[in-house]
Amino acid sequence: MKLRSTGRKTLVPTRYDIEKLQDHKVKNAFILQLKNKFQALTDNPDIVPSETTEVNTKWDQIRTIYETTSQDCLGFKQGKKMKKWITPGTWKVIEERRHMNKKILDTKSERLQERHKAAYRVLDKNVKRMARADKRAYMEDLAKQAEEAAEKVRDSRRDQLKRVVYYSTLRTWNVDR
Repeated sequence: MKLRSTGRKTLVPTRYDIEKLQDHKVKNAFILQLKNKFQALTDNPDIVPSETTEVNTKWDQIRTIYETTSQDCLGFKQGKKMKKWITPGTWKVIEERRHMNKKILDTKSERLQERHKAAYRVLDKNVKRMARADKRAYMEDLAKQAEEAAEKVRDSRRDQLKRVVYYSTLRTWNVDR
């Protein structure tokens, strides 16, 4: 029996979690860190390549600055698919709840376990309340967008009807003459 090789697995490039940039704190921290690194690059003449060096070295330095800043501030994208309607604040509380659940599973003392369970219940209620509010706000936003789109269509339809009426009156006037 001959065995067939499965071939090499292609590596999927690591992607940064750019959805975190929607949070203003993360976005400001990212921008500030980028500015600081580029400022350090331009202030230090030893690091800055001269005009005679290749463009590739400049590009490598810029790329490494962006990569390190993205790793520090954003992190990598997880395999899970995040729901669009959940806000970053809710995701933070979800992470806290996960950590609390790990604490419950890791502790052996019953007293500590009861304390952690009580804290977990509070976090769980908060997560559910925040998720409901986020979903409600998301749905209201979608409804508002749909209403605005309907109004725009109505306006264009009204303009279209005005044109039809206008041109039909022109035709009747031309026929009567």
